[in-house]
Amino acid sequence: MIPGFWSRRKIYGLLFLFMSVRSSLFLSFMSSDLSALSFFT
Repeated sequence: MIPGFWSRRKIYGLLFLFMSVRSSLFLSFMSSDLSALSFFT
């Protein structure tokens, strides 16, 4: 077993988790922004 491989895997997993959370937050923010825009117009 190579320890560097596992540490790299953990880093990639954390990066993937961070990106998915950020994308979901961005999507929710965009949808709320669009609904607010449609409400104001």
